[in-house]
Amino acid sequence: MMSRSRLLLLVVALACVGLLLWLLLPPQPEANRQASRVPPPTAQSPVLIAPPAPPPEPAPHPPAILPPPEVLALPMADGNPLRARWYAATKPDAPIVVLDAGAGSDLRPWLLSIQALLAQRPAHVLWLDDVQPRHADASARRLRAVARWSVALAWLDVRAPTARLALVGAHEAADAIWRVASRPRPMSLAVIAPDQQPDEPLSADIVDRFTLLGLPLAGEPTPTWVGQLHNARVWPIAAEHALEDAKAQADLAGWLFVALGPR
Repeated sequence: MMSRSRLLLLVVALACVGLLLWLLLPPQPEANRQASRVPPPTAQSPVLIAPPAPPPEPAPHPPAILPPPEVLALPMADGNPLRARWYAATKPDAPIVVLDAGAGSDLRPWLLSIQALLAQRPAHVLWLDDVQPRHADASARRLRAVARWSVALAWLDVRAPTARLALVGAHEAADAIWRVASRPRPMSLAVIAPDQQPDEPLSADIVDRFTLLGLPLAGEPTPTWVGQLHNARVWPIAAEHALEDAKAQADLAGWLFVALGPR
């Protein structure tokens, strides 16, 4: 058994060795000492990434310039061809706006709405520009409009059979849309200023697909048949020539954006 004196001498010797080693070894940098305290990452260690900052509010888009059109002369049964202009988008499968402002209408206010729309998203445009004089009889005007729509949609069935359509009409062209809308293809209706209710009750598929409705004048009662259109958006037009107003043009472009469906 070790005596108490020998145990004391052994403790003093070990302390002297430890002190000597501490004096001879170089000091460890602070960064190394901190790193030595952090366990190395493993494959299971989660990596926390800060979420990105929210995007800034989008700046207003300047109006898009329409590309050069392909001018069409579509044959019609009465022998008077329909003049139309096809503005092709750079994206082949883009949806299509079919616009009929009525025979003899001023197209300039509509042009600004279409330019505002195209600044936000790609879309083809088929513009029906009927150069025939406006017939004095309302029934004759409506029949001509129905023929225009039928011929235009038949042309689109060949040119772009699967593209989504947004049909836009004013005056007699708005009334004619109801006659041609029951077609087996993706379609959302955007009718501007319908003059009267449809001759027959609207079919279920038209009611389900309807997106946008503009009424002729603000302050007038909404027609009762509009109540069938549970997807309709009522747009009270402030005056007969409301599309000459910049805000009305912007509103129409925004609603057409919705009517064209997802990008």
